[in-house]
Amino acid sequence: MAILPIVIAPDPILEKVAEPVDEVNAEIRNIIDNMIETMHYEQGAGLAAPQVGISKRIFLMDISSYYKKEMPLYVVINPEFTNLSEETWEETEGCLSIPVGARILVERPKAVRMKYLDYNGNQQEIEADGWLARGFLHENDHLNGVTGLDYLSLLKKDLMIRKLNKYKKNKEQPAAKHDL
Repeated sequence: MAILPIVIAPDPILEKVAEPVDEVNAEIRNIIDNMIETMHYEQGAGLAAPQVGISKRIFLMDISSYYKKEMPLYVVINPEFTNLSEETWEETEGCLSIPVGARILVERPKAVRMKYLDYNGNQQEIEADGWLARGFLHENDHLNGVTGLDYLSLLKKDLMIRKLNKYKKNKEQPAAKHDL
């Protein structure tokens, strides 16, 4: 397994609708295993394949840290939302692809019903509410080419993009060497 680099917004792969997974096979499970290792390494609650440069409709969700108890790790392939509650709630969200300390206020349905394929390619259906529903919707946004930046006003989005570009530029520069 490997730790994959996180794609930092703005980036074309994060703005593209991801491709469906045709077959859950060894190659797809290898991608998922690497994503799981990467998500845990980065201490994320979720991770979508486009965030590691892979344009596939796959995401992970593990919200154990929000509930301070052990919860399942969800591997979600080709998600399809079959119901979104009319009741919504606003809350701030962070994102591994926006690593500049930003928390973005997003209004989302409070509960969802979703069909998907699991790690083994089996059809699953789940009803979720609260943070789990929010996480599913957040990660699904990544599969549809949407990031937290898209929830900001144009002015705030422009400022955030400048911060992110500066972050990326600083990250790419090697550390200065000092002769003693």
